[in-house]
Amino acid sequence: MFFCPGCVLCLRKIVSAVVRPTPTGVELNVRLIPRSRKTEISGIRDNALLVRVAAPPVEGAANDALIELMAATCRVPRRAIRLVGGESSRHKRLAIDGVTPDQIHAAIVK
Repeated sequence: MFFCPGCVLCLRKIVSAVVRPTPTGVELNVRLIPRSRKTEISGIRDNALLVRVAAPPVEGAANDALIELMAATCRVPRRAIRLVGGESSRHKRLAIDGVTPDQIHAAIVK
């Protein structure tokens, strides 16, 4: 997907494809890459937030690392984040309670 580097309007359009508002917060599409060198949000790919975690995909360790990273990034408690789809897949859906799409946009752009 083409967008202007650093353009706030383009970033907002891209993030809106990844984030859907819900009555209690937002739902977020994530593409998770486990066993990475660093735990970080790497960008957006195929209408999903690209997240790399150092944890291996064993016994839910990568999912736990994803939830920990998103809680720190969005400044919400871990209990506000639920994995609603893709528990054993690289493509996941997270529900984050108590935040708005604008707050997610601001957290991702940082």
